[in-house]
Amino acid sequence: MQTPSSISPSVLRHSAAVLATALAGALLLSPVSVQASPATPFSTPVEAPVLEAELQADDVERARKLEARAEDFRNQPDQWKKAARLYQKAAELRPADDHQKVLNLQQASLLLHYVGDDRMALTVMEEAAEVALRRGDVVAAAEARLDAAWLAGELKQGETAREHLEEARILSSSPLLGQSERSRILHRIG
Repeated sequence: MQTPSSISPSVLRHSAAVLATALAGALLLSPVSVQASPATPFSTPVEAPVLEAELQADDVERARKLEARAEDFRNQPDQWKKAARLYQKAAELRPADDHQKVLNLQQASLLLHYVGDDRMALTVMEEAAEVALRRGDVVAAAEARLDAAWLAGELKQGETAREHLEEARILSSSPLLGQSERSRILHRIG
């Protein structure tokens, strides 16, 4: 029998690799049962989705309250920046698939433009376009891209404006659009 000191380093490395591979295979092939421990917040599989739905409903309710507060400021030009922040906060609380999230971002961008913060207005409108596109709302995404192009033009960012126009043009060719929607987008592109 060989003693550990008489085994060559290459044989040791090879043996270690074989052992590690066998151990990994055993772990992958063995049935594993995972159960929530009392320390986890969800002790049954049903609790997690129920809690998530409740939290989402709470967030939507908080978003509605922020939107109502923002609406209160819409007729007060000295409060438009505050209203824009409220719309942005409301958008953060809305789920990704909620169309109101896009509308909130568009409202925030418009108000930011009105108070002279076109750089932030552009950033928020670009976010609105991305959110709309992620949820599959091609019309809202194209409209937001066109608004972003206009804002980029106001900021003398010609390349950015052209990129947004090109994105809107590409979106206008979507088979998801009706002819009137396509025409409206193409008319805005010029």
